[in-house]
Amino acid sequence: MAPSQTTVEQLKRQLQEAEAQVTQLKLQNTALQSMISVAEKQLKIDIRKKYGSKRSRS
Repeated sequence: MAPSQTTVEQLKRQLQEAEAQVTQLKLQNTALQSMISVAEKQLKIDIRKKYGSKRSRS
């Protein structure tokens, strides 16, 4: 059974929408990373988590 033309068109449209969303999210991620970098430089503090460091106990 071959998929109907409508189904193929719907899948192509969904793929285009997903690709557009991925592009938008990549741009948003880049903007947020840039904002964090600027804030770290201006405020002279570390904002990003350091993944090797141990947590302090309260």
